[in-house]
Amino acid sequence: MKTILKIFGIIDFISIIIFLLSDKMKLSMNFFWMSALMITVLISMIFSAFFLYKNKVMGIWIYYLQFIPRLIFWFGLSFGFLSVILDFLKVDIVNNNTMFVILSSVEVMRLIITIFIHKKMGFKPKMPAYNTL
Repeated sequence: MKTILKIFGIIDFISIIIFLLSDKMKLSMNFFWMSALMITVLISMIFSAFFLYKNKVMGIWIYYLQFIPRLIFWFGLSFGFLSVILDFLKVDIVNNNTMFVILSSVEVMRLIITIFIHKKMGFKPKMPAYNTL
């Protein structure tokens, strides 16, 4: 269970590095609002990757908040780095909707796995003990 969270953290680190090396970041800098939102998602991905690697629940919560923006920005998908690698290999993925469907489906499967891990971790909000007074 904790190994899976570490793997998700490592995958997020890989996605961040490959995205920063790709041309997608340069293309979006021409649009202020899109680039501001993209940078926000990128920074939150750095924090979630760190916390997931450290097996902290905070990483799961940040991932929950990132889910929709990750789908909006294709780079934010956990396995979206595969699209960048295919782009480097000159495989035509721009007109290929199948790739987007596959990557989005994998992201939904990651969300489901994360929810199961979160439940197994026994999430309970911390309440102050009433009998300590």
